[in-house]
Amino acid sequence: MHKLLLNRASIALKLKPRGGFLIKDGDKGRTMVRPDLPDLQALRTRVDGEETVFIPGSSLKGVFRSAFERQLRSFGGEHHGLLACDPLNPRGNLCHDNAPRDEREDSPTTHARLCLACRSFGSQQIGGRVRFADALPLSADDRRRANLTEQRSGVSIDRKSGGPSRGKLFEMEVVTGGAFDTAIQVENFQLWQLGMLATLLADLKAGELRLGSATTRGLGAFGVVVPEVVLWQARGSSPMGVKSLGAPTEYEWLPDGELPAEVIAGARHRRRRGGHEWRFEGDAVALLLDAVESAGWAHLEAAQQDGWTALATRRRRLR
Repeated sequence: MHKLLLNRASIALKLKPRGGFLIKDGDKGRTMVRPDLPDLQALRTRVDGEETVFIPGSSLKGVFRSAFERQLRSFGGEHHGLLACDPLNPRGNLCHDNAPRDEREDSPTTHARLCLACRSFGSQQIGGRVRFADALPLSADDRRRANLTEQRSGVSIDRKSGGPSRGKLFEMEVVTGGAFDTAIQVENFQLWQLGMLATLLADLKAGELRLGSATTRGLGAFGVVVPEVVLWQARGSSPMGVKSLGAPTEYEWLPDGELPAEVIAGARHRRRRGGHEWRFEGDAVALLLDAVESAGWAHLEAAQQDGWTALATRRRRLR
């Protein structure tokens, strides 16, 4: 499925910290050379020649994948292992099985035995369909405000006494201002995958999903603005999932569909790159995200009503 492109979605995001966050820099040697620096420092890169704090795409992907898997497991009931594999038991599921040495597994067979989370975010066998860009403060004003960091004190807790551990005081650098621009891109998606991402964006905006360190101590909450969503597909008069676009049937897809006409009425449509593009802005973005979330969960519910038995049987045959 990575050899052809049937549809694509690009979701632009602007993240604004609420109360502060910390994505830690792993360079511990810096504090040995500069003891005046806090023990836990914010990760930095360069934008337009200026050093600045930022949120790496890998941090965004890790948090979103973990939440994506948790949502699928809670939804799957007794078949939750088919929807999202267990990261604590890598040898106990098909997603981490290697193909026999004397024969190479073809792409449809690999796709069929992977859980829904690995099909979306990738595994050791296939690449992911969801990509996250680094979140950067692009404007000079956002960079200035983002780099006016605060230094806060913390202390490790003694697990036996429940009180502070002696000699375990530490300082951490916390980012409290600015705005960070990023984007999520999805290729060859089904509507349930886009709907799940819309659910997680809503959770991030509500503060139920947090980024970085010390999230249980108040850090990592963000305000989320989605200024634009762009959908592209090779054919069809309205946006739809890859199964409805004629993806090869041997890859085994969940139920799929297309977006209703009233949802795409507010988008700007044009012919582009041999296909169709819909650009959603302003109020049309909220309507779109609500629609894909409702449609995506409906398709998962339809699959559950039919039972995950067929998927379980197919995957067991691949052992």
